[in-house]
Amino acid sequence: MTTQNPFDGSVYLSPDFSVGFGTVISAPATVLSNMVANGIYFQEIGGDVDVVLINCEKYLISLYKSLSNQRLMQQFVARMTNITTQNKIRWVHRNLALSMTFEQVMKSIGENITVNDTWGTATDLQAINQQLAPRFIQIFAAP
Repeated sequence: MTTQNPFDGSVYLSPDFSVGFGTVISAPATVLSNMVANGIYFQEIGGDVDVVLINCEKYLISLYKSLSNQRLMQQFVARMTNITTQNKIRWVHRNLALSMTFEQVMKSIGENITVNDTWGTATDLQAINQQLAPRFIQIFAAP
């Protein structure tokens, strides 16, 4: 069942849904906590859904398995880092050990989008999720 996307990362997106809608991730904070506790980096949602959840310490990334997003997962590992008192997601290239912002990594896999790199507030995260929504990516921040 789809619901309107609040852009807080609590829903996952798919091209099967209307623009602006997604399906709720049941208890995303609990899912992230379990993934962290059990050392799981990524897992599929399950069922007949082509969505992967990625554990990024204090962030849960949901992404639809599109060609671009699969390229992203194949070439990069998502890590959380603290930069100037803000927890931010950085993508580390698997072969080159380069650390990149979301915008840099998306451009490196051929997606020409602008992604905000200010992660300080819930409003900042909503802006990032709005920018990533056309690529079927959403980020949930653990409270």
